[in-house]
Amino acid sequence: RILYVGEDASVVLRNLIMINGASVDESGALLGNSNELTLINCTLSDSSAGKNNGGAIYNVGKLTIINSTFANNVAEVGGAVYNDLAELIIINSTFENNIANGDSDNHGGGAIFAQRMTSLSIDNSTFIDNDVSGESSGGAIFISFADAEYTITNSRFIANHAEGKANTGGGAIYMVGTSNYERKGKLSISNTLFEENTADTCGAAIYARATTVDVSNSVIFANKDPSG
Repeated sequence: RILYVGEDASVVLRNLIMINGASVDESGALLGNSNELTLINCTLSDSSAGKNNGGAIYNVGKLTIINSTFANNVAEVGGAVYNDLAELIIINSTFENNIANGDSDNHGGGAIFAQRMTSLSIDNSTFIDNDVSGESSGGAIFISFADAEYTITNSRFIANHAEGKANTGGGAIYMVGTSNYERKGKLSISNTLFEENTADTCGAAIYARATTVDVSNSVIFANKDPSG
């Protein structure tokens, strides 16, 4: 790992290329954050967290990603970025060919894994060819224990894939609330394209359970799962 941002620290990284990170004993092969980290014009690629979380970044603080690229990163959970009890802001960025390879329905997020998030905002960003294998869900994004309002605007989800198991999936996005008995959390999606995403089980583009997903002014085209 190149850097860990500890409590009470605030770090901005600009115009950097970070590649070939490898982690055996800890999550976040390139970066870790427990307070405040901002990336501007950065590339994080070709890194692996092995059997840990976050192929590029492990985040339990506030993470802001602007004009950056994440490509070819691998982890059991959160192929590029793993978030827990965190804030995440993504603007004008690309996530391509990241993989989550954990074999559990609680694993997933080919690009991003996000649980118990206090806030999540994505704008004008592209998720392409991200993948989850085994029983994992959320080819691009996995959101669990949702209990707040999240937004995705002006973005593109193209050719992401989720294997999943029965009653899971989400080729592009998988989202569940905090309980199967009460609807929690809300994801608002607008002006966004979902194209050629696939799931081997349910929800070629989006899978949602015990939560609310509101899609407006968007295009959902040529996504496929076993139901058609």
